[in-house]
Amino acid sequence: MTQKRKEAFHFAFRIPCERFKDFTGISAEEKLRWLEEARDFVAKTVPPEKLALWRRFASLDRSR
Repeated sequence: MTQKRKEAFHFAFRIPCERFKDFTGISAEEKLRWLEEARDFVAKTVPPEKLALWRRFASLDRSR
C-alpha cells in the first residue's frame, strides 16, 4: 500500500482535557473492565470483514 493511501485512512480521536477529569475517580480495575466490555461490544456488533480491515490498517499504522 502506498504512503498516500495509508494517509487517506489515518484518523484520530481527541478527548478534551476536561473530559479526563470525569475518569479520575475510577479505579484502574474499573477502567480495564470498561475497556474489555467495549472491545467485546465491538467484536459482537461489527462485521468480521470490517474488523479485519481495521486490523490491517492498524498494523500499517504501527509500522511507521
